[in-house]
Amino acid sequence: MLFDQVAISAVDETASPPLMLNAAKVRLQLQVAAEQAGASFQLKLSQAALSLADLTIASGAQTPFKLAQLGFTDGSFDLAARQAGVGRLYAEGGQLQLVRERDERSIS
Repeated sequence: MLFDQVAISAVDETASPPLMLNAAKVRLQLQVAAEQAGASFQLKLSQAALSLADLTIASGAQTPFKLAQLGFTDGSFDLAARQAGVGRLYAEGGQLQLVRERDERSIS
């Protein structure tokens, strides 16, 4: 199964101002095996990989968090065995902007 070049946006309106999460390019690849045997259901995911490109978290007009790439490779999941694993987890090209409360000066 492959999802490629998908854009994702999410908004958390419980925060003020609302938090916005955007990923310009999302790629998800995995192998799925499922089996129903009587009352037991078996699900296995293998060769899973997820990549999020141009990831941003914004609050109002500010974008304090940016990542060029975030993802994992060699992921697996076995429902019956209750096991999950990731071969490699990565984050590249990060930018974080911090603001002091007292005088609103940026300390990035």
